[in-house]
Amino acid sequence: MMINKTIFLLIPFFIFSQNVKENIDSKKLLFDGNTYFENQEFNTAEYNYRKSYSKDSLNSSAPYNLGNSLYKNNLSSEARFNYSQSIKKLSDKESLHKAYHNLGNTHMQEENYQGAVDAFKRSLLNNPNDEETRYNYVLAKELLKNQNNNKDNKDNKDNKDNKDNKDDQKKKDDRSDQQNKN
Repeated sequence: MMINKTIFLLIPFFIFSQNVKENIDSKKLLFDGNTYFENQEFNTAEYNYRKSYSKDSLNSSAPYNLGNSLYKNNLSSEARFNYSQSIKKLSDKESLHKAYHNLGNTHMQEENYQGAVDAFKRSLLNNPNDEETRYNYVLAKELLKNQNNNKDNKDNKDNKDNKDNKDDQKKKDDRSDQQNKN
C-alpha cells in the first residue's frame, strides 16, 4: 500500500516537472526566434516562434512575434490570424495596443479598410497617445470613405448602364412593333 501512495504522490511531480521543462523550452525557442528576427532571418524566426507556441499554448508572446515574422514575409492573412490569437491572451494595455496596431496594418495591406479602422480604434483605446496609430486610423477612415464612394459611383454607373440598356431595348421593341403593324 505504501508503494501505491508513493507512486500516486510522484505522478503530479513528474507532470509538473514536464510542464516546467516545456515552458523552459518554449522560452528558449522564443528567445532564439527573437534573435533570428533581429538578424532579419524571418523564416527561421517563424519556425522558432511556431515551435515555442506548440510547447506552450498559453504563451502570448509567441503568436504575436510569429505574426510580426509572417508580416515581414508578406503573409498578412496568417499574420492577422496570429495577432488575433495573441490578443485573446494579452491583458496589458501596451501589448494590446501593439497587437491591435499590427492587426490594423494587416487589414490595410489587404485593403480591408473597415477592419483596419476597427483595429486602429481599439489600439488607440489602449494607447491614445500613439501618433503613428492615430495617423493610420485617419488614413484608414479616408481610404474606407473613398472605397465606399467608388463603390457607390460604380453602382450608380451600373444602374445608369442598365437603364440605358433597357431604354435601347424598349426602342428596338417599339420599332419592331411598328414594323409588324405595317
